[in-house]
Amino acid sequence: GILVLLLLILLMVIGIKCKHMRSCYLLSTTAVTWSKAEEQCRTLGGHLLVVNNVEELDYISKIVELRYSYWIGLVEREHEGHWSWVDGTDFNSTLTFWDIGQPDDWDYSENGEDCGQLHASQIRKRKMLNDADCSSPYKYICETKA
Repeated sequence: GILVLLLLILLMVIGIKCKHMRSCYLLSTTAVTWSKAEEQCRTLGGHLLVVNNVEELDYISKIVELRYSYWIGLVEREHEGHWSWVDGTDFNSTLTFWDIGQPDDWDYSENGEDCGQLHASQIRKRKMLNDADCSSPYKYICETKA
């Protein structure tokens, strides 16, 4: 029915890479809000990317396009400065690679910046973290078990 159709549509817009840490990474080709990205990842049986270590970050950095920012499974839920991963992984147990000056909860954004992304860059090989307005559309990375 409708769920099968939705799944087929999602698979058409997503490229799949299964090579690192027994995970598969689904790279979107479309830009959506953070909550829509997480919803689409859940529909596929996964969640937005959780960066567990530098090796995983380096692998992801090689398979994505540097010029784009990508939503990942990092969110400020309870209060300002309290970041958490969507799969329940303790944020304080993971290495964080915030870009220079981040997170900055940019004041010019009406909604604040409470969702995490891998930051676009033209010159760096390793992607860095950035906080962004959850209602802004960006590409995203889903993670599922291989």
